[in-house]
This record gives sequence, structure tokens and C-alpha cells, in this order.
Amino acid sequence: MRDLYGVAATRWVDEGRAAVLPPARGVGAGRALGTAVIDWAADSGFGSVVTDWRVTNLLSSRTWPRLGFTETFLRLHRTIAY
Repeated sequence: MRDLYGVAATRWVDEGRAAVLPPARGVGAGRALGTAVIDWAADSGFGSVVTDWRVTNLLSSRTWPRLGFTETFLRLHRTIAY
């Protein structure tokens, strides 16, 4: 059975906020953080982890896919005030 986003209908974790401070970048801190979330979710009986980020965040755009995340939906944005 699939849910609205095309992924298996299971309990899931929304990884809402994560950040790696500049001094810790490039040494695997983001990978360790992502792996810790995935491991915790699996150990806790969740079926998937969901995250989203701005495509302009080039570091996240490389890190999450390397951890096995795949695109499941597209979020649209429209500015209405200038």
C-alpha cells in the first residue's frame, strides 16, 4: 500500500531541523547526524524518515541523497509580497 507521496504507508519520522556549524563541515558531521536519525528511527520501529531542504543548500543537496533519500514530491512556493 502506498501513501499520498508514493512511499510505503508506514509510521515515519519527519527530520524537521538539522544543521552542521561551519567548523564541523567537511568532516562527516552531517553524515553522522543523518545516520543517527535513521538508526534511531529504525530501532524505534519507524518505517521511513522524511526530510526536506532548499535546493540552494548545496551541502544538504549532496548529503541527504548519499544517505539514501530519494525525491518523493515537489513543494511549490509563490511570493505574493514584494
